[in-house]
Amino acid sequence: MLDAVLVRKKKQEYQDEEARFEREFFLAQPAMYQEYMKKKEENREAGNEGVTWLTPSSVEEAEQLLEVFGDIEAQLKPSKQELEQTQQLAQFLGQADLFNGINIDEMREDV
Repeated sequence: MLDAVLVRKKKQEYQDEEARFEREFFLAQPAMYQEYMKKKEENREAGNEGVTWLTPSSVEEAEQLLEVFGDIEAQLKPSKQELEQTQQLAQFLGQADLFNGINIDEMREDV
């Protein structure tokens, strides 16, 4: 319960600070404020509202991030066996299309 109250308080403080910033920005630089609001609206429409973009603080951190993303990409890539299975399934389904025009009900087995 206390956590919820603290989160709401911090959110309200952030909104108040943002409103104060925008008010002062509008008074000091009206032309730049218009560009700021246009960019803010574009972010809202793109779904990036509230997203904070960060850059790595060091070369080592950047290398670690590249390694992590490389690992993720390797895990998402299908293996050679999965590719072969997909190709075999596609070939089977292609052959199954040969039977599309045949009415199975008309077929019967003469004994």
